[in-house]
Amino acid sequence: ARCSWPPPSSGSSAATTSCGSTSSPRRTRPRAASVRPAAELRDLLLVAQRLGSEWQEVGIACLGLPQSRLEQIGEERPQRAVLRTFEMLREWRRRQQGGATAARLRDCLRGAPVDPEVLELLQGM
Repeated sequence: ARCSWPPPSSGSSAATTSCGSTSSPRRTRPRAASVRPAAELRDLLLVAQRLGSEWQEVGIACLGLPQSRLEQIGEERPQRAVLRTFEMLREWRRRQQGGATAARLRDCLRGAPVDPEVLELLQGM
């Protein structure tokens, strides 16, 4: 469930990874160490504060979110990069339908050009 970095070309907005929607028939069990949802808003905000300016690329390539939804988030929050990233993570969490754990998010972000501190933070959650 690693990030497929670099992201697909802008012509393809339907890039899906195993970190995208849980509507696929294949389900994986979260690791026992991180069964609690990473989906607590405070945790997502901490991650958002540490993700870089490539939030849209991470959303498409690593989290499997549609480019159109990320563009909508960007339009809703044009001046606050952290809030755009936070909203992206909330969208990922919503689409996971209960499967959004810190371990799953960490696996999704592996291979992405994110600060190693992000992965360390998720490891500790």
